[in-house]
Amino acid sequence: MITPEIAKTITEKIDGITPFFAEIGPKKGVAHVDKTYRFGRSGRHIAIVRKGTQNGVTIYMNQRSVSGDIFPENTFPQAIVTERYPMGYQGKTGDKGLSSSAARLPSINPKFNSAMRVSVSTPAEFQRVLNWYFSIKESFTVKEAERLVTDSKAAQPQAPNSSMITDNVQRTLESDTTNLSAGEREAVVKVRFGQGAFRSALLDIAGEVCWMSGIEGKELLIASHIQPWAHCENNPDARGCCDNGLLLSSLWDAAFDAGLVAFDEEWRVLKSSILSQSARKCLGLEEERFLPEKFRNARREEYLKYHRKVVFKG
Repeated sequence: MITPEIAKTITEKIDGITPFFAEIGPKKGVAHVDKTYRFGRSGRHIAIVRKGTQNGVTIYMNQRSVSGDIFPENTFPQAIVTERYPMGYQGKTGDKGLSSSAARLPSINPKFNSAMRVSVSTPAEFQRVLNWYFSIKESFTVKEAERLVTDSKAAQPQAPNSSMITDNVQRTLESDTTNLSAGEREAVVKVRFGQGAFRSALLDIAGEVCWMSGIEGKELLIASHIQPWAHCENNPDARGCCDNGLLLSSLWDAAFDAGLVAFDEEWRVLKSSILSQSARKCLGLEEERFLPEKFRNARREEYLKYHRKVVFKG
């Protein structure tokens, strides 16, 4: 089991980490700082709650790492996200919605960034989370972290195994990964079972609504890759990049994935000549449609360009 003091010691051993003190102000200051251990590195901050729990330690941090990757929940089974604070979030009283001892840290303040509260149960998992968060390959190693607790027998998180996978999914995985190396095969398994993180990232952008049809309901939405998974061999980062995604209803997802619709340079929907009239009507394409402005950015534009040139059946 990990304690706040152990978490503090692990964090202090990271190269370039520095303590980050609270902004002094009315009803703030020293007493305010005493609630958390606060650190910063490379523009990211972390707040470790000084009061431990039976599940380990509670930390607040940004939903993205220094390198810009969204938190891959499924690869950290002993680090559970207990609350998310999307950018612009406010609590019931109109404040930042989370502990002000954490909210006053620049990269965690929901006014400017999406933050989250995470419960971590072992020293090894805490170290792995830090390595991901600050985008470092190795600093204070997991083995050294475990030695901080003499009775710790924390098991290393394991990749999903056959007991977690249905027979049909197992056969599909085996078929899809036949020609991949062991490392690539493991990556495929992690991403297949990590779609929740990719989907959550897209849900965080605009809520539980299809970006094109406006239909509401999380159960009806699919996180669709723009540049298909199988086309990302030379750009593996694209597989988990939310800018390489669209959140669509099942009909829109099927049409986009099949190359029956795409987007041009002006974000206008393009329709394949083989798209039936009834399908156009169901998709609402009897008049011009555009990707909403709030989903437009330079990186998504590049992915859409790839889809238009390679996948679209114009």
